[in-house]
Amino acid sequence: MNCPKCTSLNPDTSRFCNACGHEFSVSIKKAPPELFSDYSEPKISGTKIIALISAATFLLVAVFILMSPFYSVWRLSKAANDLDADTFSSYIDFTQLRSNLKSEIKAEMMTNMAKDKELQNNPFAGLAMLTVPTMVDNTVDTLVSPQGIEKAFREVREAAKQELGNAAVEESLKIARLEEVSWTMGYSGISEFYVDTQVEGGRGVTLLFERNWLVFWKLYNVKIRT
Repeated sequence: MNCPKCTSLNPDTSRFCNACGHEFSVSIKKAPPELFSDYSEPKISGTKIIALISAATFLLVAVFILMSPFYSVWRLSKAANDLDADTFSSYIDFTQLRSNLKSEIKAEMMTNMAKDKELQNNPFAGLAMLTVPTMVDNTVDTLVSPQGIEKAFREVREAAKQELGNAAVEESLKIARLEEVSWTMGYSGISEFYVDTQVEGGRGVTLLFERNWLVFWKLYNVKIRT
């Protein structure tokens, strides 16, 4: 590059002339506009947006369906702790529960009576075994019903009031909830969910829930371990 003042030759990167000290003007070359003629901002098509929204919605629904039995169990447990008979009953399939309980109780009682040596020598043992089915049916029909649940909850609350006084009822219920019970729960099938409880000595209860509609679950069987 030649200095415009003294015509001396200077390197192209020089800002000042090595001979006379003249400052070279800096010229900025602009890129030709044709380099940017094909540029356009990236755009997301409407089809992709709909696909993303659909995938997110499907994922949320799937998670909600998967977690639905845990919510039903929590609601049933909370209703029991609050002695809320209406909510408690709404999570029970009374028709199936009564049928299952009757079968299990009858079978257990018949087995125990057959093993009882005193009954084996009792001439009235046969009559007693004949009355068992009717007795079990009547008892289960009375207790395992919305009316039976409401009566049981009312009696528990009234008994607590009489024994502890109104001010201590809620506190006693809170203490009762602190009883140590080990809980395990999970799916036992696509439409069946179990809750297994166990206390000291191996005693416990297994609650079986069945899917009712898509995300609503109801208790339909109870298995007692003695």
